[in-house]
Amino acid sequence: MRSFIAIDLPGPIRVRLAELSCSFASTGVTLVKEEAYHITLQFLGDMGILQQEKVCEAMNENIVPRFKIGIIGVSCFSLSSLRIIFACIADGADELKHIYYGIDGSLRKLGIAYEARGSYVPHVTIARVGRWADPKPLLKEIGEHSNYAVGSFNASSISLVGSRLAASGPEYKNLYEAKF
Repeated sequence: MRSFIAIDLPGPIRVRLAELSCSFASTGVTLVKEEAYHITLQFLGDMGILQQEKVCEAMNENIVPRFKIGIIGVSCFSLSSLRIIFACIADGADELKHIYYGIDGSLRKLGIAYEARGSYVPHVTIARVGRWADPKPLLKEIGEHSNYAVGSFNASSISLVGSRLAASGPEYKNLYEAKF
């Protein structure tokens, strides 16, 4: 099963993100569904049960005190190749990076290979941009929403999430939760 480690978002934050994402609805743009919003820590790829058990061990090795996550503004990874539009993590980014690199070290120590993706930028993906979409109005909207205050919440756990691609988009199932 395809798996990833993430921080789940509370309902009011999801609602505000859904409101924000509507600004990017246009031809060639797929909005992330409200129930699918999360902060990814590690994308693990396909994993069997034994590997997932080791991942849970790595998660438990990297429990931190509860901390505040604030989400403000919108950005993208590349202005020249616009593919992902995301909400920015303003508060809690350092803590998320600490967890990310801690779990990365634990996974390596346990011999778990996963899809490492270079440097880690904490974010919440709100839209995926197809190659045929016109980037100019999207970049304008990104600029206009650069200070949009989504809200904040206290992070209290990390989850191992299973992902299955269905005709209607990805379906997620929490497989394990490590509480802070």
